[in-house]
Amino acid sequence: MALYKISPTFSFPVIDVEATSKNLKFLREEREIKVSELQKMFNLEYPQAIYNWENPDAKTLPRIDNLVALAKLYEITIDELLVIKMENSGEMVVSEPCPPFGVKKETIDFIHANAAKQTISAIEKFFGFSCYNLHMEKSSYTVVKHPLAPVWSPESTVLLLGTMPSPASREIGFYYMHPQNRFWRVLPAVFGERLSSTNNSPDTESAIAERKDFILRHNLALWDVLASCQIEGASDSSIKQEIPNDFTKIFSKSKIHRVFFTGKTAESLWKKHSSSYEKKFGLTCTCLPSTSPANARFTMEKLIEEYKILLSC
Repeated sequence: MALYKISPTFSFPVIDVEATSKNLKFLREEREIKVSELQKMFNLEYPQAIYNWENPDAKTLPRIDNLVALAKLYEITIDELLVIKMENSGEMVVSEPCPPFGVKKETIDFIHANAAKQTISAIEKFFGFSCYNLHMEKSSYTVVKHPLAPVWSPESTVLLLGTMPSPASREIGFYYMHPQNRFWRVLPAVFGERLSSTNNSPDTESAIAERKDFILRHNLALWDVLASCQIEGASDSSIKQEIPNDFTKIFSKSKIHRVFFTGKTAESLWKKHSSSYEKKFGLTCTCLPSTSPANARFTMEKLIEEYKILLSC
């Protein structure tokens, strides 16, 4: 296998092993999954391997097939599982492209669909194989059209805006319905309430009705910035060819004066496509932290504290 050098100073993405270990532990505990349960799922003789994955001092990670299995189990992307950082080096040795021997095809396919290019580069460096063939494949981008109507009334005063419904939300037919998304726990807690149904309730119709009633009772509104886009897997960072929603009716026919983005991607896309509505309708816009389980640094308590700003609107 031939080697060549890149110089002088080169900045490249790498997996932050310590931060990723902490994230793996957070993601498991957030879902209330026991180490012993993971041990059985992965058919491990001893649980020590899992403790090592989650121990920053051990400086070890699951093999790539197991990382993909974890991402599927937690229903998140590889980008949300791994923590990537940029590293500078005066010299970097790179191997010529070679196939990832011993790695399952479905693993490669999942990485390609659920990881940004810099994440793929970091995976290549850490695990010692090249995914060069992945970059040469046809694009796995798909066109996604927003399938949900906005939830609002003429009395709505606050609009909560996301980016685009997740695959889980699109399948169920309502906003923020991924089983591990904390949105429907945070909002009711802010208003001193608690919903009777969970996101994965078998009675989907009642769960949606309860959430719509909650939104309308508190004069809130729900929608997303985009009407359609091209997206690779479920990775917001891959969004392109985006077309924004037309907000004219919802702003002109309601009392909405505050807009809150439920994550930085929504805020960024709003600024790119829709900021003209702010002056036209006298809107004040604020970005709130994402309630996604991948937003590991925000606990439920911190999220509730941040979302309490809604009480002053």
